[in-house]
Amino acid sequence: SEISNDIFQIKTIIESQTIFSQINESSMEEQYPDEKISRTLVCKLMTIYNQVIAKRLYDNHPKSIMRVHYGKQSTTEVENDEVREIIQRMETFKGYYRVSGTTPIDQLEHRGLGMTYYTHATSPIRRFVDFWNQICLYENLYKDSGINATGMLNINERIGEINWKQYQVKKAYEQMALVNIYHSKINGDLDDRYEGFLIGIEEENLQIYIPKMNGKILLDLLTMK
Repeated sequence: SEISNDIFQIKTIIESQTIFSQINESSMEEQYPDEKISRTLVCKLMTIYNQVIAKRLYDNHPKSIMRVHYGKQSTTEVENDEVREIIQRMETFKGYYRVSGTTPIDQLEHRGLGMTYYTHATSPIRRFVDFWNQICLYENLYKDSGINATGMLNINERIGEINWKQYQVKKAYEQMALVNIYHSKINGDLDDRYEGFLIGIEEENLQIYIPKMNGKILLDLLTMK
C-alpha cells in the first residue's frame, strides 16, 4: 500500500542521512545536554516528515512550496574541521522557496541537508509556508471533493515577496551583529587580534572568515591594498 511504501521510504531516509550524525555534536545540544536525545529525535523526525511530504507534494500538487538550497562551495575536500563548519553555516544561509509546478526536478536540491526533496510542512502555526503546504496536502488527499483553496492566491507572486522579505530580515540581523561588534570595540570589550581564514580571492578582494568575534561568525571582504 501507499502507507507501507512511505514507511519504508522513511526507514531508507533515516539510514541514508549521514548528516544526522552531526546533530549530536551541534552547539544546540551542547547548550542543552539533558535534552540531547529528545532534541536529536525531534530534529530527525521533522526532517524526515518534511522530506516525505515534499516528495508527495512535488509529485501531486503544482502549487505547493519547496525549500531549495543550492550553495556555491563544496566542503568535501576541506581538511580543517573549523573551516568546513564555517563554510557550511554560511552556505546554509542561502536557502529560499520555489513553487513546485515551476521548478524543474534538476533545480530541486537542498544542498545544506544533502536532499533532493525538502520543504517546510511540520508546523502550520510557525510560518506561512508550513500552513500553505498543509492546505496543499489536504487538497491532494481529498482531491475528489473539489476543494480548491489554493486557487484563491497567486502563490508565485507571494513566494517572491516572502523570499525578498527573508533576505531583508537576514541582512538586518547581519547589520545588527556588526553594530554590536562596533560598540564592543569602542568600549574596549574586544580583543585586538582574531584568527581568520582566507577562503577565496575575488578580483581585488580577499574573502576572509573570522571564526569568532564577540560570539559571532563573520565573513568579511578586504581589499588587496
